[in-house]
Amino acid sequence: TPSGDTVYIVGSIPQFGPWDPAWQPMQRVGNNRWTATIGIADTTALEYKYTRGSWGTVESWGSIIDGVNRHVTINSDKNGARKVSDQGQTGPADHQAVQKWKDSLLPS
Repeated sequence: TPSGDTVYIVGSIPQFGPWDPAWQPMQRVGNNRWTATIGIADTTALEYKYTRGSWGTVESWGSIIDGVNRHVTINSDKNGARKVSDQGQTGPADHQAVQKWKDSLLPS
């Protein structure tokens, strides 16, 4: 992720725009680590992906390309917390870190 850019989470629920690529910014918490705290009801099923503020700078890698999105159903843990963690480079693509960004090339 370029150092001056902000990562946004976009998706199928009102808290994410819906599908507005620059609606819900995340906060940088380290080198290429981002977080967002968003109230979402338990058992909510949603689709989502990450952008850098536009559809020209959306994640695009592995199975998460074009119209293919991440999927998750929000479920509370034993303490009542609802957490989704997309990090690392193993396991289902739905819950891996962003591997590559699509950067549209604009004519000069």
